Amino acid sequence: MICTPLHLACADDDDLESVKAVVDDIKQTPFLDKWLAAECRTCTSEAKGEFTTPFQMVCRRGYLNVAKWFVSECKVDPRLPNCGRMTPLHFACLGGHFDVAKWLVNEHKLDPNLKDADECTPLQLAFWSSNSTLVKWLVNECDVTCSRKKGRYELFINDA
Repeated sequence: MICTPLHLACADDDDLESVKAVVDDIKQTPFLDKWLAAECRTCTSEAKGEFTTPFQMVCRRGYLNVAKWFVSECKVDPRLPNCGRMTPLHFACLGGHFDVAKWLVNEHKLDPNLKDADECTPLQLAFWSSNSTLVKWLVNECDVTCSRKKGRYELFINDA
């Protein structure tokens, strides 16, 4: 996995000031702001599916304030997937973070039915995170469904 100073600042804690300090340092170095844009927004082809952007990392860890700051101040597109086609919503659901998932769906219109490269949906990842509130919200408010495919045992939920 690729790890940069910005990744480390995002991994440490829900500490917006540490993240801002790293971004400010990067912005002070002229050639590095292009690197910051690439790091925050895209996936590099040489990284394959293992690359996670700092924004995706904070979504997985549930750091909503830092995620909102990335979108508003760094102009991160919250809809961009990684090389494994996991969106920030996949990461939020994998981490079991209802508030981040709800923000991504309601404010940024992420599709909760999108499948990643392994054909997993955010609902399946939420189920694996054991967050029943998140699972119920996805089913009841987002109208998502799952089916069995390619020999995998996947989640079946019927609105009863």
